[in-house]
Amino acid sequence: MRISSLFVLAATLCLNMPAPSSAAPASADRAAFETLRARVLRPPAGHVIVVAHRACFAAAPENSPQAIDACWRQGVEVVENDVRSTKDGELVLMHDNTVDRTTTGWGYLDDLTLADLGKLKLRDGAGGAGAPITPYPVTTLRDYFRAAKNKVMINLELKPSASASFEVLLEKSLQIAEEEGVLDHIILKVPDTFSHGKVSKEHILGKLKLPKGLAIWPIIWQASARGAPGERLGGLEAYGPAGYEVPFLGQEFFRGIAADKRVQGRPVMAVAVEPYWSGGFSDDISMPNPDAGWGRLIALGANVIMTDHPEYLLRYLCEMGHRHTGQGEAGCSAR
Repeated sequence: MRISSLFVLAATLCLNMPAPSSAAPASADRAAFETLRARVLRPPAGHVIVVAHRACFAAAPENSPQAIDACWRQGVEVVENDVRSTKDGELVLMHDNTVDRTTTGWGYLDDLTLADLGKLKLRDGAGGAGAPITPYPVTTLRDYFRAAKNKVMINLELKPSASASFEVLLEKSLQIAEEEGVLDHIILKVPDTFSHGKVSKEHILGKLKLPKGLAIWPIIWQASARGAPGERLGGLEAYGPAGYEVPFLGQEFFRGIAADKRVQGRPVMAVAVEPYWSGGFSDDISMPNPDAGWGRLIALGANVIMTDHPEYLLRYLCEMGHRHTGQGEAGCSAR
């Protein structure tokens, strides 16, 4: 997913902007997490869940434990990530298929071992050649899970490559999650039959063996050849999804899914990261005029929004009365 052109502006302004939280939580608390989890999986009426794309990278390197911690302290409920395999089969967090943008190194991840990655440092924020070098190493999935435990839910995105298929990534990820006690933190992002220009004949859910109780949010890409919203839902409801992620171009497509009685009370996520995933109501539109972007997504029925600017989205939702957090969690400042 794209690095927003507004990142530098957001990072600069963030330093002078009061946090939307009245107080950061003192420490990770299991009871508070269970309250958060229940809210994410069944959003209360009027509440909008915030999903931080690649975690809170205005405050730390993307997809890093430090970015997770920043999200938790701000009151973000869900962090989205990118899991890939190294050449020797170790799972790490890396959005791109190369390490060039986010680290001090270069090359394809498929050609690098975990030992190779151990020689690199993460670049700050969303990275790039001009980004400062941090003391932090490339994040392993195990370290990522440990950082998120009892703090935030995890929207787990698996990125297959020559080193590991989707199924292998899934098996390894769930094994590590079970070992670290975070299986109930995971919301698995399940790719559609039509995804990023690739088309599959059968849905991957038809061949996956998922542990009982694992929360899944299948993606429903808008594609005219794939049927109307109601038809798309009909083919997925049998798998018992906890919610859906809906990238769209036409407003009626998203509204048709969000308003369907079969999904009432469950999460329906709009992805504001790109205009062509959000019907034009993207972060770029929302930053100068939140009502014209994020506000329109909420009006269409979104009760979950993924963003590159969680700190700004949180502030907007607080101002509009769309945040209702539990005791012991970060909440909206008194206004």
